[in-house]
Amino acid sequence: VFVSRNDGFILSAKDRSLIGKNIFTEIPQLKLQDPEKEESFEYQHKNTEYVGSASAIPSLGWSVWTWMTEDSINQDSNDNLVETLITSTIFLVLSTVCIYFVVEKLVYNRDSAAILGINRFIEYSKKLE
Repeated sequence: VFVSRNDGFILSAKDRSLIGKNIFTEIPQLKLQDPEKEESFEYQHKNTEYVGSASAIPSLGWSVWTWMTEDSINQDSNDNLVETLITSTIFLVLSTVCIYFVVEKLVYNRDSAAILGINRFIEYSKKLE
């Protein structure tokens, strides 16, 4: 988080060495942003991509700048994707195994036909012939 005056003078920053410097000199891409609009934006600083937003405090003439790296934003989504893929693969394999055993028991095993009462149906249909 940075807090700066409208002229770019940094009043507060995570990195204390930046206090008193000009935010627009330190991060030139922020010159293109208007804190009055309160929009998010992307910028690159020291070969790292950031997503930031700014908000103006008109009564004080200050701007509050927040930022986060794109990697940290995407990390939760990537973790969720991996977890979902693993879980769905496990359930797909379990479902396939269950279906195999059900088909094996009901279709290919004569004892299962008796369980279902199919033998009685077959005997009844033979008597009708």
